[in-house]
Amino acid sequence: MNYQNLTLTEYEKHYTDIAPNYSHVDDFSPTGPHYHRTTFFLRFLHPGQKVWDVGCSNGGLARYITGLMDLSYFASDIAPFFVQNAQRSAPKAICGTFPIERAPFAEECFDVVIAGEVLEHVLNINIALNQIRHVLKRGGMLLATTPRNPDTDVNEQHLRYLDDKAWKELLPQCYVEDNQYSWLMAWKKP
Repeated sequence: MNYQNLTLTEYEKHYTDIAPNYSHVDDFSPTGPHYHRTTFFLRFLHPGQKVWDVGCSNGGLARYITGLMDLSYFASDIAPFFVQNAQRSAPKAICGTFPIERAPFAEECFDVVIAGEVLEHVLNINIALNQIRHVLKRGGMLLATTPRNPDTDVNEQHLRYLDDKAWKELLPQCYVEDNQYSWLMAWKKP
């Protein structure tokens, strides 16, 4: 399927259809496969912050983070199936179904936006990043991770690969870290 030719509505329907069969381990705990991302996010999170977890999948990160600290935590995904699971998994989070491009949030309302292994999936990266910039407070942080190696991470739903060079072109002055699993990126809104 050529995802680039889909409209946003068609893309939402596609993810709604495939979500129940999506094989994704959603464990961000110290014994889980995604803990390297969790430790990166935790460097920037502090109690009392307002956080938006974009592309929350089944809510594994939301469950772990809201269990550790008191945050105003919003989690969203494009697929209703994921959001229903996330709300059950992370009852302290407020969950909603919508694409990043149509987020219903006011300007400058979040301290942190987390996009863990998500931005490689969005149809238009520039629209998604503009929406994230819109909702971040001045001095707020975008924390994102993306797959490290396009040669070993073969996924037809990955529309792009964002390595250190790509991140620095999209968000000048961002911090990018490479570990053996993912590219880890932090950007502070001026």
